Amino acid sequence: MAKSLHGRFLALAFVVAAAGLVGGRPAAAEAVAAVSPALAQLHLVEPVRRPPRLDRGTVELLWRRLAGHAAPAPDVLAAIAEAAAETGTDFGLLMALAWKESLFRPEARAATSSARGLYQFIDSTWDAAWRRHAEGLGLRAPPERVRELRHEPRTAALLAAAELQHNGRELARRLGRPVPQTESFLTHFLGLEGAERFLRALRETPMRDVREVVPAAFANNRARFPPLREGRVTVAAAHRHLLEIIETRRGLYVHLARLLVMSSLEELAEFGR
Repeated sequence: MAKSLHGRFLALAFVVAAAGLVGGRPAAAEAVAAVSPALAQLHLVEPVRRPPRLDRGTVELLWRRLAGHAAPAPDVLAAIAEAAAETGTDFGLLMALAWKESLFRPEARAATSSARGLYQFIDSTWDAAWRRHAEGLGLRAPPERVRELRHEPRTAALLAAAELQHNGRELARRLGRPVPQTESFLTHFLGLEGAERFLRALRETPMRDVREVVPAAFANNRARFPPLREGRVTVAAAHRHLLEIIETRRGLYVHLARLLVMSSLEELAEFGR
């Protein structure tokens, strides 16, 4: 095996081994295996406490190779990490949502709606989130500038995290059961009412066509749902598809972010010598 290829496989192998640190199934390991089937035959079982020495450039290349896009800008990564810590929201979930909504681009604008920014808030949902959470989060802005803040990473991440927490609690109250954060993300593009209908249908009529349950969300977010099978998509299939995407990305981004931070710290340490 060529030296450069060997180095890449060592880096990938660390992500595979580290995947066991994320609760549940090793989502990052599956993502790596999908990139290179040869890795699936390594059968890494011993825990790896530290990755091979990686510079930032190598990690960014690894990020592009595994995630399919460039690493987020440092200010975006920092904003999401701070929002997660400040609100108690799962960091990997906030990362997965930013990927799903804007591919980590704070400047993103939807062509067919008022959705803007890192988390693609439309005007009305942003206005409601601002009224609900801005004061408690210490956010202030002149009224005419509030909507512009959707493009500011820290503000967008804070409001997205606060909304996930709020909607998760409200959803749990309505459904009469705990709602994990990986399900509360459904409120971000189905809305609270739509997520409630969707999860009730999952419990009561899981084989119902999802287009009958959340027709507007399906029409406006067609790419997020699985392909039609025999002319329909069941609620159960849609739920499984959406959660698998988020869980896989969640685990992958946690470990890629960890590698990126560690490589940056090593560069700082080298600079200080």
